[in-house]
Amino acid sequence: MTRHTISRREVLAGLGTIGIASAGAGLGTTAFFSDEEAVSADLTAGRVDLLVDYRATYSTWLPQDATDAIVDGPAVPVPDADRTYLVGQSPDLRTAEGGAIAGADWASLTTDVLDACAIGRNSFADVQAQLDAAETGLQVYDGDEPDFLGVAGQPYADGVEPILFSLNDVKPHDEGEATISLHVCDNPAYLYLGAERLVDDENGVVEPEAGDDDSEGELDDFLYVELWHDDDCSNTRETGEDYVFRGSLADLFAAALDRNDDGKGLRLTNDDDLCFQGLSCLGFRWVLPSTPAEFAALPSASANNMAMELVGKYDQFDSIADVDVNLAQTDRLSFGLTFYAEQCRHNMLAAGVQSPLDLSTGTAHAPWRVVDVPGTDATVEGELAVDTLPHPRYASVPGDCAAWIDPYGNGETVSDPVGEYVYEVEFEAPDRASGMYSTLEVKAIGADNSVTLELDGDVLFAYDTYNPIDVVPRYFDVDAGTHTLRARVVNDSGRTPTGNPTALVLCATLY
Repeated sequence: MTRHTISRREVLAGLGTIGIASAGAGLGTTAFFSDEEAVSADLTAGRVDLLVDYRATYSTWLPQDATDAIVDGPAVPVPDADRTYLVGQSPDLRTAEGGAIAGADWASLTTDVLDACAIGRNSFADVQAQLDAAETGLQVYDGDEPDFLGVAGQPYADGVEPILFSLNDVKPHDEGEATISLHVCDNPAYLYLGAERLVDDENGVVEPEAGDDDSEGELDDFLYVELWHDDDCSNTRETGEDYVFRGSLADLFAAALDRNDDGKGLRLTNDDDLCFQGLSCLGFRWVLPSTPAEFAALPSASANNMAMELVGKYDQFDSIADVDVNLAQTDRLSFGLTFYAEQCRHNMLAAGVQSPLDLSTGTAHAPWRVVDVPGTDATVEGELAVDTLPHPRYASVPGDCAAWIDPYGNGETVSDPVGEYVYEVEFEAPDRASGMYSTLEVKAIGADNSVTLELDGDVLFAYDTYNPIDVVPRYFDVDAGTHTLRARVVNDSGRTPTGNPTALVLCATLY
């Protein structure tokens, strides 16, 4: 099988991109999504297709009749929160009467009913058909309605720049939230988050800002933001959902720059597997605190809390008690959050690595050993000599994988002792560029009877049968250094009349 080393230009050509731009007090706040997709002819694994849906809400202490002065566009009250308004969503899902649906209902529809990757034409009719098939009683707005909140021309953002929401004025204690649902279709992909300032200026100086000679605005220092993995896509953070970032917006910019030398941004994690496939949701919340105590109660990425961060940044503040949000009055700020999806397969080689390391059972690179067998018989322990596929029983397994591996060498019809067999191989993951990982690809696995695959003692996954072989690719990031890949195979009793042999089939490559 041919492997391809990818140049920087080719990697960029294989990106799916989602961008968000947002802004703060004193101006219209806009947020944009875009999706660029192209794959180099050298990327034989196929394209990365990234679609996005989102739901954005805005909460204020003002009643709804005052939102016309704040929200540039429709604001629809949500049924499950007081003085909280839906200011953007795509697809724009509504009740039969045209009202907003609750956040929990949005989560259920996103995770259980709607399948963005199955909507080939990305059409409103396809979304409505899925809603009708599930008998939801809901409708999807298509843009003809006066209070339409979605993407012009299509329900999912895919190659366009729709406005997410727009706010004309933000006051202390106002807050907003957006849940962005990323749909990675076709190939598994790494996901990255980037952040940058687009506009940051004083926008005029009022009396509370007098003495501030800096032409740049201060609002990004005063805005608290948090990002988290919204596991159930509920539009709210729940206990147990992991944070991606917490702190001032200024610190988010700094964090993205610190880890953004290659132009990708902060890598998002997905438990132990850093490759995403299917649906993943990210929550983004912003709030403008008011009092010193409120700032002191919020975490900071660069200090003990946000109040201490502000004391360290501004000469006007000698202590936490001096922190004054009025320093940010009238400031103009717009910022961008960018999401990149980059395919995992054929995109795992770091600079200077000429070829992948084949970890399939019995390769010349890394011979496997049987390190434990049932009972006291240790005669089989040692290196394994194996054949390669194709094997007549496993036509579906890729041809560069190992065949049926018999530790006793007695064929497939002779019964082997019942119990656990442990296969093991050591390998070296090379040093990568700063912030880069090696990637372990497991393309196929099978055993008689069940097998658990471990890396350095941590379980990667388990498979419960030898036939059919599991050929679903899985990807795991690996730090530089020496590692041990171990397969625990349990030979169950009771296979007749052909005997009860034990064996292992494994296809694994380190990139």
